[in-house]
Order: sequence, then structure tokens, then C-alpha cells
Amino acid sequence: MSELADTLRKRTLAFCRVLRAEGLPVTPSRVMDALRALDHVDCAREGDFRLALRLNLAGSREDETTFERAFDLHFHASGDPRRVRGGIRGESMKGSLGHH
Repeated sequence: MSELADTLRKRTLAFCRVLRAEGLPVTPSRVMDALRALDHVDCAREGDFRLALRLNLAGSREDETTFERAFDLHFHASGDPRRVRGGIRGESMKGSLGHH
């Protein structure tokens, strides 16, 4: 496994822990399914990467909303508190998050 692939897997596992902490039913089997799905998509294409994870880790519309906010925080916020106001649960819903 390349260093980049190893780093991506580690960040994905950390993301799964974030989702579980947010109340999503992220079981070990769902995590394994998500990691297996990543073997079949071009992870350099964010939309494909995001969809592969969302399909395996978010089981309801409510879960998808939490997933989308958590994904943006985990993979894009880079510690910038201005990126997402109020954290994952405290963010106000102004408009639709949309799905890619």
C-alpha cells in the first residue's frame, strides 16, 4: 500500500470514529464495507470518494445530513473555525446541503 493510500485509510478510520461519536450507527462491518468500496473508486475524485463513504456509512436522510457536515469538517476544515460555524451539530441549516 502506498503512503498516500495508507494516510487516506487512516483519515477515513478517524472519520468513522467522528460519525460514531455523532450518533451514526457506524458498525465495524460498515467500516469494512466502506474501506472495500474505496478500492473500487478513484479516491482522487472527491465526489466518488464521498459517495462511496456516504453509501456505506449513512443509512437515513438524517444520517446523510450529519455525514455531509462531518465530511466537510473532517476533510476540508483543516482547523479553520470559520469554515463551519457551530461545529457539526450546532450549525444552523440555512438552505440545502445538496448531494453530489
